[in-house]
Parts: sequence; C-alpha cells; structure tokens
Amino acid sequence: MASPEVTVVTSLAEAASAGDATTDDEVVDALLLAARELMQSFGIRRLRMDDVAKRAGYGRATLYRRFATRDELVWGVVTKEVRATLAEIEAAITDLPTMQERLVEAFAATVEAVRQHPLLQRLLDIEPDLMMPHLTTGGADGLQMARSHLKKLLARGQAEGELGPIDLEVTADMLVRLAHSLLLSPGGPIPVDDPKGLRAFARAHIAGPLLRLNAPSSTATHSG
Repeated sequence: MASPEVTVVTSLAEAASAGDATTDDEVVDALLLAARELMQSFGIRRLRMDDVAKRAGYGRATLYRRFATRDELVWGVVTKEVRATLAEIEAAITDLPTMQERLVEAFAATVEAVRQHPLLQRLLDIEPDLMMPHLTTGGADGLQMARSHLKKLLARGQAEGELGPIDLEVTADMLVRLAHSLLLSPGGPIPVDDPKGLRAFARAHIAGPLLRLNAPSSTATHSG
C-alpha cells in the first residue's frame, strides 16, 4: 500500500522525458487535469489515485496504465505546469524587438509567474514542509529546465550581435539563481511585488551590464 506521505521523485528531467510519449494523449491530459485540481484543493498528501480516476471519468486500470504510482502522477502534473509556464514566458518575449526588452521581460515574467502560480502557492500554503525541500535542495532539475531556456535566449542575443562573448552557461545559471533566490526570500530593495519596479531593476542591473559587454569601448582613441 502506498504511503500517505508522497515520496517525491527526484528527477524532474526523467519525469519530463517519460511524459514525451504521451503528450498528445487526451486521456493523460484529462488525468493530469484531474490530479492538478485535486492537488490544488487538498494538497499532495491527501491525493488518492481512485479519486483522480473518478474525477477524470476513467477507471483505475486506465490511470495505472499511464501512471504506475502516485509519485509519477504528481510529477506528471509538475512537469506539465513547468512546461506551460516556460511556454507562456517564451511566447511573451519572442517578438520583442531588442535583446534588452527580451531579457527584462524574461526575468520579470519568470519571477511573477512563479510567485503568482495558483497551484504552487496553494501547496506552499497548506504543505510547506513537503514543498520547501523540493524548491531548494531537491530543485536541481527544475532549475536546469529554466537554465536551458534562458541559455537559448542569451545565445540568440549573441547571434544578433547584442551580447558580447559571455559564458552562456554561467550567465544563465547566475540569472536563474537570482530569480530563484527572489522567489524563496522576497523582501529587501528588489521590488518583486511591483511589476514596474521589477522591470526597472532588471533593466538597470541585468540587461544593462550584459548589453554593455558589447558596447564600444569608451577609451577608444580617434585620429584628428
């Protein structure tokens, strides 16, 4: 019998990979939606596979053929939510005309999306002891997904000539860790709850320094 305490899957990347084969499965989508709704209402500890199947309108066998354990189901929901959030951010920035605007919006939108995410915030409210370890020491896979998306954004800036020869991996890691810190420890002079202030911070302290790496040197001499 499954433990009433969820033993959280440690590899979000593995869960995402496992879900690729069933991305277009309407049954899987219905099961994940049902699980998400129940998680938001009652949390993870009280999530029961029978309840998920019933809410989705399917039998237990249908559910277990796609998700063998509650852990797999929970992280199927998490993976779907992470992908949806990253897709929304990417859609919001892809048509912005300059690298500065894309960097500013990517950073601010990421902070806002996670801080306002209804499922995450609900779980943090009702099960903080269960959630916090997986947003800190157990959050490596989620951070890697964010780094991968940010690295692509930075690479686009380099290809368009707006960013200098920065280390893409290190820079992406630095920015993701900054956003992660703001999410876990709000407060202080960075205005995470003020959309205009958050974007002003990103413009001055993130986009500004990165874009200046490719600016003409102020010490260049000119022949008279």
